[in-house]
Amino acid sequence: GMLPKNRLAKRMLNSLKIYPEDKYPHQAQLPKLVEV
Repeated sequence: GMLPKNRLAKRMLNSLKIYPEDKYPHQAQLPKLVEV
């Protein structure tokens, strides 16, 4: 995969947040609307 095979991978996975919709409590500093 793309994650390192060491202790850092566990730390990276702990900070990963996945939401089912586009409504989430976090916000980017300079959000841009991207048409897909």
